[in-house]
Amino acid sequence: MRRLLLSSTVVATILLTACSGSEPEDATGEGATPVGSPSTATVEEGGFPRGGGATALLVDVRVAGHDGFDRVVPEFDEETPPSYRVGYIEPPVREDFSGNEVDLEGNAFLEVRASPAAGFDPLSE
Repeated sequence: MRRLLLSSTVVATILLTACSGSEPEDATGEGATPVGSPSTATVEEGGFPRGGGATALLVDVRVAGHDGFDRVVPEFDEETPPSYRVGYIEPPVREDFSGNEVDLEGNAFLEVRASPAAGFDPLSE
């Protein structure tokens, strides 16, 4: 089982999404374009970590399994997407801010970080 760790540099948010052999939901992402060539190297875009500007709120994550790869499409509410870094990390995996260890199964962990971004709006209910 593969796991994806998505954590915001602004808010202590961890979202674990398991990709399995079950029927995936569509993750084509209207208007989404692939970034770069397939690789296991860490990728940074948008001047990560970019400070200032509006904080993009994560509103959806779509996941789909394909032949030879899995697709994960995070959707943010801002027109300008946040900067990001994607790369494999070594355990132990820790939560933002608290530093608490996260108990995960598996042997490969992909960390996706976005900035400025948040997984919830602290001003709403």
